Amino acid sequence: DGPAPAATPSEAEIARTRAVAAWQSYVWTLDRRRLLVAREDLVEAGRIAGGADFTHLYLLAYTHLVLGESRPGRAALEEARQRAPGFVGLLLPEAFALILEGRRDEALDVLDDYVARIETQEGDPAFGRELALLGRVHRGVQRYEAGRYDGAVEDLTAVLATAREEGRRPPGEAVLRLALAHQMLQEFDAAEDLVRGLLAEDPGNAALYYNLGLLAGTRNRFDEAERWHLAALARRPAYAEPHLKLALLAQKRVDEDAGALAAMRRHLDAFGALIGTEPAPGQVADLAAGEGAYWLAVGRQLDEAGLADRAGEAYERSLERFRRALELEPGCLNALTRIIRILYLLDRPDAERAPYMERERRIRTGEDGAVREHRSTFC
Repeated sequence: DGPAPAATPSEAEIARTRAVAAWQSYVWTLDRRRLLVAREDLVEAGRIAGGADFTHLYLLAYTHLVLGESRPGRAALEEARQRAPGFVGLLLPEAFALILEGRRDEALDVLDDYVARIETQEGDPAFGRELALLGRVHRGVQRYEAGRYDGAVEDLTAVLATAREEGRRPPGEAVLRLALAHQMLQEFDAAEDLVRGLLAEDPGNAALYYNLGLLAGTRNRFDEAERWHLAALARRPAYAEPHLKLALLAQKRVDEDAGALAAMRRHLDAFGALIGTEPAPGQVADLAAGEGAYWLAVGRQLDEAGLADRAGEAYERSLERFRRALELEPGCLNALTRIIRILYLLDRPDAERAPYMERERRIRTGEDGAVREHRSTFC
């Protein structure tokens, strides 16, 4: 009779396979767009199958939480914990749940535990290489965000070594944070040598040109920074981040370059168009703060031209955008100080300025209960 025909994969199996492939691709690239694809396929597979097995439930918890989706992420995490309470990998999404709650120090303790256990466990569990890499990636990034730059260098150097062992390109985000960590330690040459060395190996990698632009900008070599960011866009036209940096560089030229304000607006619009329909909250906050800076500059120019009414309208727009940035990123100190400045320009009463001034004071002094200062392009 011959062999039986092979079973046709179900729609749920196909969606799960796509999701796992997208998730693994994300791990080795840290490309947020691939994580969004993975989430959609995981949700679709669960819908079709009427539920999720443990592996896909775990991936769903991790994916939701890394994307900042606390409620569905927590729900998937709790269900996964009920099914396999001893699985060390659960510490990774747990750390992100803590981060979303603003408990970064506790999250770092969890990541320390996770890295120690995942790197010493026996055998090779499913996604073992990916789970080990993610431990170093996320701890390195969170150490950087917490100002623990030596630890960030340790972790992210290990990430680059692992990528090379696997014959893969190092993830652009890891390279960027490593270079910035070196820079924060005043190791400027190490930062630049790192990125230039990788660029020699991979001259088409737009992220490396972007990284060199960041390094040049932080060393006040603004013309050079602009050239690197334009080079990044030449290699990847749909690359959002260089547009935001170019908008900031244009802002620095507003007083002496008649075309700078238009360039600033153009790059902000391009960034907004490229971050897509599901951007990270930090991207939206940064864009809002950038737009606030744009309208503040417009208002100042109108004021100087003697057009007080139109200047007031621009200041109101600026105020609205900075308030939006502060709503999304409560530690955006730049937005906070600009709000206070605009309220003075609009001659608002002291009572309206007072809460913002007190909030600024608490952030600057690091008082208990104050949010941590958030830094980004326009924050």
